[in-house]
Amino acid sequence: MFDDAAPMVRRATAIDPYHVQTRTHRAVLLAVEGQTSTALDELVHIADTFEDAHDARLFAGMLALQSDD
Repeated sequence: MFDDAAPMVRRATAIDPYHVQTRTHRAVLLAVEGQTSTALDELVHIADTFEDAHDARLFAGMLALQSDD
């Protein structure tokens, strides 16, 4: 399902690159592709920047747990 989501997330990012949910989904897809460190950095940045980015904080926590951090 992640492969199907990638084109939609890319298109949504092109429409509005600052949309919080889209940025969160893009970071999650980075983690799925194996770029966990980059994804975690982006999720933490999103969570710290936007007060309504609860999903970003949740996914960042999940990634941190996976890496025993």
